Amino acid sequence: AAGKPAESSAATSLLSIETGALQIRDGVLVYRNGARGTRISIALKALNIKDARRSGLHAVAMSGSMNGRAFDVKGTLGDIASLLAPHTRFPLDLTLTGAKSRVSAKGELMDVAGRADMRLQVQVEAEDVQDLAAILNQRAPPLGPLKARALIERHKSRLGLRDLDLALGAPGSLQVNVRGSIADLLKPAGAALEFNASAPE
Repeated sequence: AAGKPAESSAATSLLSIETGALQIRDGVLVYRNGARGTRISIALKALNIKDARRSGLHAVAMSGSMNGRAFDVKGTLGDIASLLAPHTRFPLDLTLTGAKSRVSAKGELMDVAGRADMRLQVQVEAEDVQDLAAILNQRAPPLGPLKARALIERHKSRLGLRDLDLALGAPGSLQVNVRGSIADLLKPAGAALEFNASAPE
């Protein structure tokens, strides 16, 4: 309006966002990494995010394909406004299921626009490591099935891994088990890991 004074510089610089329901049909999401020159394309057959006014959580259901591999995602997310607000917790509970893989993450993010802290319980199950790597547009040797779980925590720029329990391989071939923790994955530093391995020859 004419004559309205300019907002004070003390006003918040964050966008005010309200989210309701969202539906996408036959969409394409493309992520380009300019530094690495890589590109990831996700074909969205259907994405349905329900309104969260009553429960405070958005129910999420998504189906599509990534790098030619079909997947489904189901779970819940907090409100986008809490994701961007400082010192506010953003809960999430999501499970991605592919033809031969399953990845779940449950926990919370905090202050994403600032320090970006997190606390996530992650579980991974894959009939073949190569299939899981292909979804992420990566390559892996034929190491067989993978089953792992861990608590991932980021606090004050330190990204840690706790309660790791990983099993790789199948009977009759190379098998590796790893348990323990890593205080800081970015350095890395503070690793306390126990390895067990066996092979037929």
